[in-house]
Amino acid sequence: NTLLGNYNPDFVLAWSNTLSYKGITLDFLWDWHQGGKFYSYTSLGILAGGMSVETLPGRETGIIGKGVMLDPNSGKYVPNTVKVDAATYYNAYYNASNNEAFMYNASYLKLREIRLGHDIDHLFGKDSRAVLNVSLVARNVLEFTQNKDVDPETLALRGQQILPGTEFLSIPSTRSIGFSLGLKF
Repeated sequence: NTLLGNYNPDFVLAWSNTLSYKGITLDFLWDWHQGGKFYSYTSLGILAGGMSVETLPGRETGIIGKGVMLDPNSGKYVPNTVKVDAATYYNAYYNASNNEAFMYNASYLKLREIRLGHDIDHLFGKDSRAVLNVSLVARNVLEFTQNKDVDPETLALRGQQILPGTEFLSIPSTRSIGFSLGLKF
């Protein structure tokens, strides 16, 4: 076994802020995880199966892989000149034994939530202290990460087993937009 990385972040930071003006409120929440590594089975499947734009080169003409080969006449190593079809090349390069090709930085910055609201006071008359808050809420608005295909926050599950530091055909967090009603007395 070879250590390829640690899935634990170096630090986790969240920033929440509320801005208010004349009964209108803007809340936002940022989430930053810095450091850590994860292994992506999704990337393995996409690349090994030829379903990525990274595997487009050579589909029509074949590929001469980088590297050297032994020249049988001189006994010396010379630049590779052997052309193979793209499927053979990519299946050999992007396979499960090449673990380093599927290790990614688990750092991410997410805009978790934005909430734009308006307070309606004196809801039940002039002497009432009740305030109704009506808000538009968006969750999982933005994500900045190294790997555009997978969400480093997702965990790999196999049956009842959680595999920390691995991502296995996970889907990204769902972006949602909705309304919120709150009543304060």
